[in-house]
This record gives sequence, structure tokens and C-alpha cells, in this order.
Amino acid sequence: MALLDRISRRRKPPQPLVKHDQIPPAFRLQAQMILQDALGRDEYGRQQRLIEELGRMLYREIPTPSFELQRVGSWIRGNITAPDVLYQYVAVGNTDECLDAIELGFRAINGEMRERWNKSQHDRKSYLHWHGAKLTPDEATEELNVRFADHGLGYRFSVEAHQLIRSDSQYMQQEVVELAWRLLHELGFDGPAEEFAHAHRCFRRGGAKDLEDAITNAAKAVESTAKAICAQRRWKHDRGATLKPLLKLLFDKGLVPTRLDSFFAGLRTALESGLPPIRNSQGGHGQGAKPREIDDHVVELALNLGASSIVFLCQAHRAMK
Repeated sequence: MALLDRISRRRKPPQPLVKHDQIPPAFRLQAQMILQDALGRDEYGRQQRLIEELGRMLYREIPTPSFELQRVGSWIRGNITAPDVLYQYVAVGNTDECLDAIELGFRAINGEMRERWNKSQHDRKSYLHWHGAKLTPDEATEELNVRFADHGLGYRFSVEAHQLIRSDSQYMQQEVVELAWRLLHELGFDGPAEEFAHAHRCFRRGGAKDLEDAITNAAKAVESTAKAICAQRRWKHDRGATLKPLLKLLFDKGLVPTRLDSFFAGLRTALESGLPPIRNSQGGHGQGAKPREIDDHVVELALNLGASSIVFLCQAHRAMK
């Protein structure tokens, strides 16, 4: 089901992706409809059981939400079925509750539902019929991210990261960040992938301590990527080696062809001097007597540098024979 090409959207100027703390009612309704169309409702009750389990998981994590749960199944109270729990968190929960519900639903859509979609060999008609759905996982994810953009909300669901991530105007999401995740997973670098994902989770939460942790984990992800490459190639290094000596080892071992040394000399300097100073000055030490304020654009720089560095290292690793 393609998005409707309507004149009001074509005439509407692009929304700046800067809002993170207010989820408008119109978006909530659209997100709920996307979830319903993607999760479906089949005659055998399989989809209902999946949605009910998502509701249970959400209620277990947030048992005292900011709103009064209405008429939910017998496992809480009332007379209607548990699947409504998931959608109530989307419709009337606070910002975090709404986003948590959307993320949980889309993890199922891009997890269990995507597995079924792949097993159907992407036979759209058959897949939608058997699941009582109206959207495939790809269609649902694409529409959700378009709706985020339509409302100027700085989030998107990343299939590669399997989570909601911040998506600001200066934040290189679709290209470099997604590619970084894909390369880490394809190469089996689970440690760096988790550190990079944790950096994004911290950035999404947005608290002062979270932003510090985002910078720290972005730098750790680059260091861990370098260590993972060394481990796969059995290149020995000091156990506590930091980014600078690790990069020296990778370059000395010829990860970058000799004929390109002069070209990549500047890149090596950027890698060595980019993330570590940000980490050391902003996120690597105690903050002192007064809470330290970190601007979002500084964190964006750290995450962008981290993503670019990971992509470069992984691609160089793949290209090296």
C-alpha cells in the first residue's frame, strides 16, 4: 500500500527534524494504524496472540504508565482483549511510552513478521492474506519513517539496528550509519555493534548523562571495531590498547594499500584526533561540582565520526586480501 500522493503533502515545506519531546495526536493515530495494518488479524488468532504478547511485554516493563489503562483483558482488568494494551500506549502514553510501544511493535514487524515475509518468498498477496495484514514489513517501516518526517519528529526505525534511533537534520542516518550497522553485523563484530547501538539508545534518551554515554560508546565502538579486525587477522596488540595505537597497527599492517598512504594520511589523522578528544573532553571523565551540559550537535558529530570510521575500517578490512 503506497503512500497517497496528495497535493497538501507536495505543497507542504519540509519539516525540520528537531522535535523529540512531543508526539502529536495525528502521528499517534497514524502510527497505530500502521501497526494494525502490519501486524494484521487472522482467522486463526495467531496474530492476535502475537499482539497480546507484545502488550504483556510492554505492561511488564511499564506497569504504572502515565495514563489509566482502559477496559483491558482479564490479566489486568475489564472486558476487552489484551491486544488493545499495545495500541493504548501508542495512543495516550507519554512520549517515552508511545515511542517504546512503537519500537516494540516494529521489532516484531521486522523480526517474526519479516521471517514469515521471507518464507513467503515475498509473495505479497499470499502473505497479506494469511496474516490478515495490509502492509509488508518494508512498507510499514517506510511509511512510519515518512510519518516521522512529515511531523518533524527526529526519529526513524532502523531495520539494521532493530530499534528507533534519533534522526536529526545534521545526522547522517540513511547512508553512513545504516551502512556501519550492516557491515558490523555481516562481519560478525557483535561487540562493536552493541556499543554503537547503545550509543544511539543513549542519544535517543537525551539526558545529560545519556549524551555523555553516547559519546563514550561511539568511541568505544570504533576501538572495538579495530580490535575485532586485529582478532580476525590474528594481529597482536596490547590488551588495553586505545584507538591511536590500534590505528597505527592497522596502517602498519597494510590495511590501507601503500600507494594510498599519502591520501589516507589525513584520514588517519582525522580518525586519531576526531573521536578521542570529544570523548575525553565531553564524555570520558567526571563532571565536577556542576553538571556538564553537552549540546546535541556535539553528540551528532561524535556519532557521525564513529559511523564514518567504522565504515572505513570495515570496508578496508574486506578489501584487504
